[in-house]
Amino acid sequence: MEDIFGTGKALKRQQRAIKNQLAFKPIKIDTSAALNPWGQKPGPERDSRRAFTKTQRNEILYQQDSKCAVCGDKLDPRDIELDHKKPWAAKGRTITENGRALCGFCHNKVTHKQTLKKIDKKPKNKPSANLGFGQSAFKLDNSW
Repeated sequence: MEDIFGTGKALKRQQRAIKNQLAFKPIKIDTSAALNPWGQKPGPERDSRRAFTKTQRNEILYQQDSKCAVCGDKLDPRDIELDHKKPWAAKGRTITENGRALCGFCHNKVTHKQTLKKIDKKPKNKPSANLGFGQSAFKLDNSW
């Protein structure tokens, strides 16, 4: 017996085609070239994980007797900052040997010093306003 859409085989073929169009097809992602949340590829020396784990945090605090590595004051549990001795951005690893616990004030000082060092290392190529032959890029209007 034939139905409205034609033979049963044709109907099944149409249903299969629609099902294949609507089916979820997994997308393959190349994780070897994936970027981390900071927009950088994790290299062989760089850890893909930037933050210290709770276990590492507790180990660092135990090793330092819950004191700041810079000023030596007792650390307030609400104001503990874990810092990489060799910065993570400079391929410092996220391991307990490369970590230290700092108070918030000392962490700001250390981070600020590192930022200043980074700025000082950048080349100071200032674009010159001189176009040559005694002409300047900026003409002064002396008409007023």
